[in-house]
Amino acid sequence: MLGSRAVTFARQQLAALRSKESTGTKSAVGLSVAALGGNVLGLAFTVVLARALGPVGYGSLAALVSAFLIVSIAGSALQITVAREVSVEASRHDPTLRSHVLRWTSATLSITALCVVLGIIFRGPLATLTGVDDAPWGAAAIPATGGAWLFLSVLRGALQGLQRFQAVALSIVGEAALRLVAAATLVGLGFGVTGGFLGSALSILLTAGILLVPLLRALSGPVEVDLEPGLDLDPIVPVDVEKSNFGFLSLVRSTWPALVALTLIAMLQNSDVIMVKRAADETLAGAYAADAVAAKVIVWVAIGLGFYVVPEAARRGAGPAARRLLRRAITLIAAAGGAMVAIYFVAGKQVLELAFGTEYGIESAALPLLGLAMVFLAITYLACQFFLAIRRFSFLAILAVAVAVQIALVQSVAESPYDTAVAMLSIQFLVAAAMVLASGAVTKREA
Repeated sequence: MLGSRAVTFARQQLAALRSKESTGTKSAVGLSVAALGGNVLGLAFTVVLARALGPVGYGSLAALVSAFLIVSIAGSALQITVAREVSVEASRHDPTLRSHVLRWTSATLSITALCVVLGIIFRGPLATLTGVDDAPWGAAAIPATGGAWLFLSVLRGALQGLQRFQAVALSIVGEAALRLVAAATLVGLGFGVTGGFLGSALSILLTAGILLVPLLRALSGPVEVDLEPGLDLDPIVPVDVEKSNFGFLSLVRSTWPALVALTLIAMLQNSDVIMVKRAADETLAGAYAADAVAAKVIVWVAIGLGFYVVPEAARRGAGPAARRLLRRAITLIAAAGGAMVAIYFVAGKQVLELAFGTEYGIESAALPLLGLAMVFLAITYLACQFFLAIRRFSFLAILAVAVAVQIALVQSVAESPYDTAVAMLSIQFLVAAAMVLASGAVTKREA
């Protein structure tokens, strides 16, 4: 009788564990699909606005968007840090969690208001700096849009840490859809380039306003999060003075590793396109740029997975449980990436010609190789998120060396898009292998 009860209990616990893993996998896949959908809507934004504004107008809009993308790295890094901190505090039922989140959101709201004022005052110099003298009020919106992005990033990071993954996923797709609709509407009303860029600011602010509702609701009562069975967490962590005063400046100081990591990842992802543009024939460079866009689809999926990996790895700590989480994420990327590369091997030319035009299929042989390179970069990105979550930052040296090697190697073959793809595949494979091995070494030391 006692033995049968023990067997029943063991089966129940195994079923619970499987249920949690299944739920986690569904959340991770949902975030990946949302990130992919958001980027597809971003491409639609490019196509619609390029046709509506014409080459000259879209050139100015592209300059404004590029300036914002540079600024947005800081917000993305902040989101990682917030997700990590909130995840750990929530899992330990830290009583200071609510005050920390409210303090961070208030600070970013104040920063946004200050950025609005500064953007208006310095709109002339900003327009000159970005080369958009035809849209000074668009340039004025760059700081405000950056501030709003910080605000939205804090909200998303907090919701990630609280396991409100559905709200985060919906906000990714919703913000991209709102941006497209708002920008197209403002351009249609005659606001031109400025209207096209203000669509981004409005979509970010509207999305942030909507996300405030589930965040405040989650913080209004006892914070509950699902913990993987077997996690050894203290129910309550004593609050010391330093922790209780963990304000926005402390949060910013904790963000520097994520900021450096995302910058290095961006260089690994994009520097090849710049070098090929400078060295190769214009037609070949354009074809390679199309290859790069198609290949990076898997990186978008990894970004979505990263939204899940950071808070979940943070609450597991630097041990075998976090390692298993990373392994599951890499498996998902490998499956999705394998399917993508297979399609590119079989019908890469058709994909390029369908998406970009018949003139873009001339370098289709490079596409599957570059696609496989981006699969390895996606694995590197996930390992990067893992290290940031568990507060181990020695991996930055691997990324820094990789960037230097990639720039030197690609520069030597940049006249040939195919040779560049081979070089990228070689580098990204070695970097991914180094990152995965380093993650294994970390978890073994902590085991």
